[in-house]
Amino acid sequence: MEGIIVSRFILFILVFVYLLIGYASKIDMYINAKVLDTAFAVQIVGLTAYIIYDNILAPPKDGWFFASLGYLFVYGIIIMVWFMYDFKTISPNKEYQLKEIKPAKITLKHPVDVEQYGALGMINEGRRSFYVCILGDKAFQKAKEGKPMTVRLKTTRSEDVPSPCSAVMTDVDET
Repeated sequence: MEGIIVSRFILFILVFVYLLIGYASKIDMYINAKVLDTAFAVQIVGLTAYIIYDNILAPPKDGWFFASLGYLFVYGIIIMVWFMYDFKTISPNKEYQLKEIKPAKITLKHPVDVEQYGALGMINEGRRSFYVCILGDKAFQKAKEGKPMTVRLKTTRSEDVPSPCSAVMTDVDET
């Protein structure tokens, strides 16, 4: 019975860590990629160490099949949540070279529908790629002319990010 209590406590800690990360991403609209990847690695290594330790101490009483299903379920939760938060890893105050730039009329939905001229583009962060919306006539003009843009996430508007964008960037640097 003690093993069940310890394993449920460990599962609670895993879920609690992801709840904290999710709450932080709601406030700031981003998660530092290193924090997310580190939390993922620590959880995978910690869970694996616990499984090995627990099974050496006391092999499963109901057989390995049900124990393996339970382990796969917990690993699945960790991996699924990591992918779910993956798109929120745009780093603040970091300059990104915008790719696939297109001029666009962007409709923001909060509090009322407002159309602004701007640009749509893609930024790359390691293995991650994100579509972003850049607001402003300056961005629209640069996109129309096909000039390269360097953008920096300084402010976001979490309440009205239009599809398919991950963020709205309002700061465009001169290049």
